[in-house]
Amino acid sequence: MSEIREGLKEANIQGPLILVPHSMSGIEAIYWAQTYPDEIEAIIGLDMAVPEAYTHLAINQFSLNLMQFVNNVGLTRFFGIDEVAAIKYGTLTDKEKRFIKRFSILN
Repeated sequence: MSEIREGLKEANIQGPLILVPHSMSGIEAIYWAQTYPDEIEAIIGLDMAVPEAYTHLAINQFSLNLMQFVNNVGLTRFFGIDEVAAIKYGTLTDKEKRFIKRFSILN
Protein backbone atom coordinates (compact mmCIF):
# COMPACT_ATOMS: atom_id res chain seq x y z
CA MET A 1 0.00 0.00 0.00
CA SER A 2 2.83 2.40 0.75
CA GLU A 3 4.22 1.89 -2.76
CA ILE A 4 0.85 2.67 -4.32
CA ARG A 5 0.41 5.77 -2.19
CA GLU A 6 3.91 6.93 -3.12
CA GLY A 7 3.25 6.34 -6.83
CA LEU A 8 -0.01 8.28 -6.67
CA LYS A 9 1.78 11.15 -4.95
CA GLU A 10 4.56 11.20 -7.58
CA ALA A 11 1.93 11.13 -10.34
CA ASN A 12 0.17 14.02 -8.63
CA ILE A 13 -3.07 12.05 -8.30
CA GLN A 14 -5.10 13.37 -5.41
CA GLY A 15 -7.93 11.71 -3.54
CA PRO A 16 -10.30 10.83 -2.36
CA LEU A 17 -9.99 7.67 -4.44
CA ILE A 18 -12.44 5.00 -5.49
CA LEU A 19 -10.76 1.61 -5.18
CA VAL A 20 -11.85 -1.27 -7.42
CA PRO A 21 -10.18 -4.36 -5.94
CA HIS A 22 -10.52 -7.90 -7.23
CA SER A 23 -10.15 -11.05 -5.16
CA MET A 24 -7.54 -10.88 -2.39
CA SER A 25 -6.77 -7.21 -3.00
CA GLY A 26 -10.13 -6.53 -1.35
CA ILE A 27 -8.51 -7.19 2.02
CA GLU A 28 -5.89 -4.52 1.32
CA ALA A 29 -8.52 -2.09 0.05
CA ILE A 30 -10.47 -2.45 3.29
CA TYR A 31 -7.28 -1.99 5.31
CA TRP A 32 -6.40 1.13 3.28
CA ALA A 33 -9.86 2.62 3.82
CA GLN A 34 -9.67 1.91 7.55
CA THR A 35 -6.12 3.23 7.90
CA TYR A 36 -6.53 6.35 5.74
CA PRO A 37 -10.29 7.08 5.69
CA ASP A 38 -9.82 10.56 4.21
CA GLU A 39 -8.12 9.08 1.13
CA ILE A 40 -10.84 6.62 0.11
CA GLU A 41 -14.29 7.68 -1.08
CA ALA A 42 -15.60 4.21 -1.96
CA ILE A 43 -14.68 0.60 -2.60
CA ILE A 44 -16.26 -1.19 -5.54
CA GLY A 45 -15.44 -4.87 -5.16
CA LEU A 46 -15.11 -7.23 -8.12
CA ASP A 47 -15.52 -10.71 -6.63
CA MET A 48 -13.75 -9.23 -3.65
CA ALA A 49 -12.44 -11.15 -0.68
CA VAL A 50 -13.56 -9.90 2.72
CA PRO A 51 -12.20 -10.87 6.14
CA GLU A 52 -15.38 -12.74 7.08
CA ALA A 53 -14.80 -15.18 4.21
CA TYR A 54 -11.74 -16.52 6.01
CA THR A 55 -13.25 -17.11 9.45
CA HIS A 56 -14.24 -20.69 8.58
CA LEU A 57 -11.60 -21.41 5.98
CA ALA A 58 -9.43 -24.39 6.83
CA ILE A 59 -6.06 -23.95 5.16
CA ASN A 60 -3.92 -27.04 4.88
CA GLN A 61 -0.49 -25.56 5.54
CA PHE A 62 1.34 -28.68 4.33
CA SER A 63 -0.43 -28.56 0.95
CA LEU A 64 0.23 -24.85 0.64
CA ASN A 65 3.94 -25.33 1.40
CA LEU A 66 4.13 -28.27 -1.01
CA MET A 67 2.55 -26.26 -3.85
CA GLN A 68 4.95 -23.39 -3.20
CA PHE A 69 7.93 -25.79 -3.23
CA VAL A 70 6.77 -27.43 -6.48
CA ASN A 71 6.47 -24.00 -8.08
CA ASN A 72 9.81 -22.75 -6.73
CA VAL A 73 11.77 -25.71 -8.11
CA GLY A 74 10.11 -25.37 -11.52
CA LEU A 75 7.97 -28.51 -11.57
CA THR A 76 4.84 -26.55 -12.48
CA ARG A 77 6.24 -26.21 -15.99
CA PHE A 78 5.36 -29.85 -16.57
CA PHE A 79 1.76 -29.75 -15.29
CA GLY A 80 -0.56 -28.76 -18.10
CA ILE A 81 0.17 -25.12 -18.79
CA ASP A 82 -1.18 -25.73 -22.31
CA GLU A 83 -4.48 -26.70 -20.68
CA VAL A 84 -5.12 -23.15 -19.43
CA ALA A 85 -8.55 -22.26 -20.88
CA ALA A 86 -7.33 -19.00 -22.40
CA ILE A 87 -4.71 -20.93 -24.38
CA LYS A 88 -6.79 -23.98 -25.22
CA TYR A 89 -10.06 -22.31 -26.19
CA GLY A 90 -9.21 -18.63 -26.61
CA THR A 91 -8.50 -16.60 -29.69
CA LEU A 92 -5.04 -15.52 -28.61
CA THR A 93 -2.14 -14.89 -30.92
CA ASP A 94 0.94 -17.10 -30.62
CA LYS A 95 2.74 -14.20 -28.93
CA GLU A 96 -0.06 -13.87 -26.35
CA LYS A 97 -0.03 -17.64 -25.71
CA ARG A 98 3.73 -17.55 -25.09
CA PHE A 99 3.22 -14.64 -22.66
CA ILE A 100 0.54 -16.51 -20.70
CA LYS A 101 2.74 -19.61 -20.51
CA ARG A 102 5.66 -17.59 -19.16
CA PHE A 103 3.46 -15.68 -16.74
CA SER A 104 1.89 -18.93 -15.49
CA ILE A 105 5.30 -20.47 -14.89
CA LEU A 106 6.49 -17.45 -12.93
CA ASN A 107 3.38 -17.27 -10.78
